[in-house]
Amino acid sequence: MVECSFCGREIEPGTGIMLVLNDGKVLYFCSHKCLANYRLGRNPRKIKWTKAYRIAKEERQKTASAK
Repeated sequence: MVECSFCGREIEPGTGIMLVLNDGKVLYFCSHKCLANYRLGRNPRKIKWTKAYRIAKEERQKTASAK
């Protein structure tokens, strides 16, 4: 299975959206919501429902507790 390039969720075979960029890079999206957010240039680390946000939040908590 492939992960969504924006939110990090696993995509079931036969579903999702594939976007091929001009340089040949292939991006996979689980939904139009993720594709739209990518095209708007949004950072997944700042959007609360993404996997990247949760990972960044854990790292911030670790560095805050270490101080």
